[in-house]
Amino acid sequence: MDRSNRGNWKYWHVYDAVVALNGRANIKDLTRWLGEKYPDENHTDVRENASLLCVNDHNRRHYDKGRKNFRSDHPNIKDVLFREQYLNEITYVEYDRSKHGIWDIRPDSEGIWKAVQISSISCALEEAHRQISLEGKPAIEDEFDARVRELRAIALREGQHEFRNALLKAYEGKCAITGCAVAEILEAAHIYPYRGAHTNRIDNGLLLRADLHTLFDKGLVYVDPHGIIQLVERLSGSEYEYLNGRRLRSPLNPADCPHTDHLAHHRRHVAGRPV
Repeated sequence: MDRSNRGNWKYWHVYDAVVALNGRANIKDLTRWLGEKYPDENHTDVRENASLLCVNDHNRRHYDKGRKNFRSDHPNIKDVLFREQYLNEITYVEYDRSKHGIWDIRPDSEGIWKAVQISSISCALEEAHRQISLEGKPAIEDEFDARVRELRAIALREGQHEFRNALLKAYEGKCAITGCAVAEILEAAHIYPYRGAHTNRIDNGLLLRADLHTLFDKGLVYVDPHGIIQLVERLSGSEYEYLNGRRLRSPLNPADCPHTDHLAHHRRHVAGRPV
């Protein structure tokens, strides 16, 4: 960020704190850091200042009343944080449009203001395909951070037909989440990321509809320790909300069920959730 254009407003201290805390912090972390860095300031408004900078916090309109357009694809210097929530824990991370999508603050049909995701497809995956077409395969490790490199790997991944066929058989040709039986749009999703043929185990795979495969690979959909489908907060109010709380379908053979360690790895390292 170009610091010369942002002024000396107090809310920028919150952004500095998130950056200093490795790009992720909760209110307690922020308050502690700010208290050490700016001991003479009052930090009881940390949450409000964080809200003002969050692209997906509907409360930001109260703290930036002069702003007319809150769409995060309309360049604004204040669109720098993203609010994540798991149970009662709220965490603030640096906003990355390619990973978090495009957001707006707007009223719903009942006049209730909400944060709404505008982009209906994965901006990151779209960017991955665009870069592949422009640059070819060799530049993966040089151009993007680890998250985008992972998404590019999704775009480059070969079909692994045997793995898919095994999952089609194990799940009786139906999506493990929705039960969709249209074979042409069902894909073999790896739970633990693909690292070669040895990871093409049935207990390391899920047969998923293509759009859910992408959401699963991005950590926006995951399976909790009880086998229940969970969606991250940003999918609340989306067309996928009805899937939240569903039980994951089991394959015919119990031995083919997803390995609990693989699902735990996905929750922690891809979805960023407690195991």
